[in-house]
Amino acid sequence: MSFTSKTSSTPLITTIVTDTAADLTVNQIATAAQFLYFVEISNPNASAPVYVKVIQAASNSAITSQHVLQFYCPAGTNCYYYMPDPFSIGTGLAFYCSTTKGISSGSNTLSAPNKAVTVKMGVNAQ
Repeated sequence: MSFTSKTSSTPLITTIVTDTAADLTVNQIATAAQFLYFVEISNPNASAPVYVKVIQAASNSAITSQHVLQFYCPAGTNCYYYMPDPFSIGTGLAFYCSTTKGISSGSNTLSAPNKAVTVKMGVNAQ
């Protein structure tokens, strides 16, 4: 996992978070309420789509936590999701990436991508 965060100078987005090896590791972006402005996904996996799952939690997020958003990106493509109005994440924001829809519970076991998926998000504190 290669996770970075940088301060942005745009008036709307204050932080751009990039993970160049997104997988089943939950990345805690913020521990307080955030506005989500965009999600960009680069999926180099030739045969598997990926799902980036956003969790609303201030800490201790896990892949068994119910996500509030799930972004789909087909195999071998780049996907861009831009919110016309920012999406409000109430108590904190975390995310992870899987090749399986849904959450890990019962007989549903999530799988990690074979190749490194890059996820970029633009956020701003509420």
